[in-house]
Amino acid sequence: MINEKEVNRYLQIVKELQSQFTLFDMHVHPFEIIFNQFDYHPSHTQEGVNSISNAFFRPPRPTALGLESGLVSRPIPSAHWRSGISLLTLRRIYSHTGPKVFSDHMDLSGIDRILLLPVASSTGEIDKQMYSMAEMFEDDERFSLGCSVPNTIENREICKFIKEKISQFNIRAIKFHPNITETNLGSKRGKERVECILDVCREFRLPLIVHGGRSTVLKNPKAAEYGWIEKFKDIDWGISNEVVVIAHAGGYGCDLNEMKQDVLPKLKSLLSHYNNLMIDISGLEIDALAVVLKNIDLERILFGSDALYDTQWAVLVKLAHAITSEGMNLAESIVQIASTNPLRSIFR
Repeated sequence: MINEKEVNRYLQIVKELQSQFTLFDMHVHPFEIIFNQFDYHPSHTQEGVNSISNAFFRPPRPTALGLESGLVSRPIPSAHWRSGISLLTLRRIYSHTGPKVFSDHMDLSGIDRILLLPVASSTGEIDKQMYSMAEMFEDDERFSLGCSVPNTIENREICKFIKEKISQFNIRAIKFHPNITETNLGSKRGKERVECILDVCREFRLPLIVHGGRSTVLKNPKAAEYGWIEKFKDIDWGISNEVVVIAHAGGYGCDLNEMKQDVLPKLKSLLSHYNNLMIDISGLEIDALAVVLKNIDLERILFGSDALYDTQWAVLVKLAHAITSEGMNLAESIVQIASTNPLRSIFR
């Protein structure tokens, strides 16, 4: 357990660093991406808040944190039960969005700028998410907008599509989530798809953020392992000169043993082969964070929170605690991961 006093101590250290450095979160979702069923309306009482109901948005506050083992959520036996519970949970987590919602999280965390990543579903377009995101966030320089290529866009049309989105929304990155878009990276079609996206990222100098790992909650459970790290090996990630971020250090949905025995060896091999590859630490619990910090050079690690699925301040505290537990210099490590690295790779 990290008690509340210790939580506040870590957050105060980050706030002190913020007075000297710009701190970034490069993995934030403005909308719920798994089921993508929520419609928002502007709050009549809270400026900068958009809600799915008339509930009042209450700013986050720090509390004590449990030291969970492993990486992400525990498995739930029934897929139907899992889906039902998740929708209820996600409705609560994503009951509000908008600039005030995220700026309140950022003020508490000591984060200055964030990258907002919408995700295209397996069917349909991305325009509704893009226009909604732009309407809410584009006038505030703290928020950079990403984009996702929907399956409705054929490979030969990706370049035209991205060019239009740069013109319309000044997008700064591409998000690729194989499990949600149902693109199997281990298949010929999946390999061709991601390599086409990489080529477009090269042309327009855009970073690419790729979900790495399995997903325990999806509309289509068969796509749960489409982003498994084993499937990354035959893809030419060097097609683009721009940074490619393997989110969750490639281990979303893994237990700690899988992370050590299976994910990390493959991840280290990829990083050694491609100089443009980096990772983010979203979705990792403290023991997994510690393993990543031991095995991956800090220059290849980025701070991503996966907010609002995870609470931004809590992810930052867990990272700080893992850094401290490994005997590393806390201030230098936080600056490297949350300021220096994202500034040179994502927020240039």
